[in-house]
Amino acid sequence: MKTPITFLTILVAASPLLAVSSTNNPVFPNTDPALANRLQVTVVMPASFNSIRSDDVAGTLASLVETGFKKDGFRGQLSIVAPGDQAKPDVPTLEIEVIDWRMTPTKFIDCTFNVFLKTNQDAQTLGFFTGSAPAMFGMKSPFERAEAFKAAANDAIDHLYGELRDKNLLSADAL
Repeated sequence: MKTPITFLTILVAASPLLAVSSTNNPVFPNTDPALANRLQVTVVMPASFNSIRSDDVAGTLASLVETGFKKDGFRGQLSIVAPGDQAKPDVPTLEIEVIDWRMTPTKFIDCTFNVFLKTNQDAQTLGFFTGSAPAMFGMKSPFERAEAFKAAANDAIDHLYGELRDKNLLSADAL
């Protein structure tokens, strides 16, 4: 149990170097046109994570979602809801529940989360998304390990974006 927290601590320490600011956002087809192309992202960490670091890890993952969506072609407006803040009820929200983000005994980094798409009309479960990346033997630098954690999260985020696009849950203007 200590190993995942140790590597997550490394990821958090390197997060300022990994995060990239951008403006993006997806939306539902049946949403008010004034809210078109807008999306909020909130990240919920499990109770098993170190409470001191969980807000930092949640912020890092939310930034990776924002960056990943932009890289995948999302052109809408995306805002990150900080832990403890309330999401705007009139803007669609992706709620990401982190299940696990750790190094496995086989030296792979796994990132698994469950995603809900919420509006003020309803909530829809999008399912579980998993990403993996190899952790190279002999990685001594915390930045190398952080890159492996980032790669695993980006893999899962790419799957999430593909699901949103394939199910037409993103506004055509945001693609």
